[in-house]
Amino acid sequence: MQFPIDEILPGSDAKYIVIKPPEEGGFMEYVAAAMEVVSVMDKWPDYTPVIHWPDGEGRNLFYRYFKLGIAGFRFCSEEELLKNWKQHLRPTPLTREELLAGGGGTDHHYYYIADYSPGPKSLVDESVPLSLRLVLMRASKGYYKDKFKGKMTVVGVDTAHLDVSGLERVCTSFERILRQNLDVRMFCSTGDDHTINFLVDRYQKRVYVRKKNDPPILRDSIMESAILSNCSYLLGTHRSPMFTIARALCRKK
Repeated sequence: MQFPIDEILPGSDAKYIVIKPPEEGGFMEYVAAAMEVVSVMDKWPDYTPVIHWPDGEGRNLFYRYFKLGIAGFRFCSEEELLKNWKQHLRPTPLTREELLAGGGGTDHHYYYIADYSPGPKSLVDESVPLSLRLVLMRASKGYYKDKFKGKMTVVGVDTAHLDVSGLERVCTSFERILRQNLDVRMFCSTGDDHTINFLVDRYQKRVYVRKKNDPPILRDSIMESAILSNCSYLLGTHRSPMFTIARALCRKK
């Protein structure tokens, strides 16, 4: 994917916050972090967020898989930003606390965020219009329609980061729905084997789980987020980036 430099870099007076990929962690953590940064950019009115997620072959992976239906952000690389700027930039790190405090009156032109960790409750809300590229959206809907026919009620469960009390609440919610309608199924993400085994033992053939790739591939995580977003109900915890992303995709139905 090519990006016109004139559009990426409108002038030497522009200011940017570059969201860099974490050294540790993976796809879900990066996307959740990028969404959270974009969601608070109203506190940085003079700055443009730059989503920097290179795949090593000149492409931006965020752009490849997702769309953000807002103006005022860029897909490019940090290298392009530095190489083509008209003045010398001094990269300045930005913490989550500084990000939330806002950037009124600052003279720095280039901040960067690396190894960003969202807080215990996600800041992402309806102001972040995230959606999938068409080919992935169709694939996830195809899987959903193939497994869950007709007007069946499907409860999506993101199994990542669920503690004992969270798992109990998932079971309570599922059984309450089940008492109202016997035609109910559960779709589980492949986040935690212990949790999945517990739910399969308890609810038997009502539980669906996608077959795992070994090792897991990036597309698996994206697909599971999309499938969860198609479910009638969505259960999980804000500590899980997959849950945050699935909730954001839900709002775009």
